Amino acid sequence: MKLAIFTVPYDSGRLRQRMALGPDRILEAGLRPLLLRLGLEFQQEEVLDGDVHAAEIASSFTLCRNLADRVRAARAEGRLPIVLSGNCGIAVGAVSGCGVRDTGVIWREPHPGDHYLRFS
Repeated sequence: MKLAIFTVPYDSGRLRQRMALGPDRILEAGLRPLLLRLGLEFQQEEVLDGDVHAAEIASSFTLCRNLADRVRAARAEGRLPIVLSGNCGIAVGAVSGCGVRDTGVIWREPHPGDHYLRFS
């Protein structure tokens, strides 16, 4: 299985602040070592807005569009996309890139008191 891992290090339009630190930490502390140990082939790419002073809503639309394009390209290459983000709104870009017909979502929101996964 070939994977495409996309990190989107934003939280409410803020690059690498607060929850936006999570994607890199998840990747480096757990996911990357696991994938290497399992011998799985993967590419990792960071998806960025490009505008350092973007408003939250503008940043969200740009990030979703950029992510959808990258996810679509990964699927065309036969890769399974995995998206790590600091903001739940980026799910719109992930699902848009996959298409809604055959897309499954595993959702983990680590808010205080939440200890579950949501499957769709």
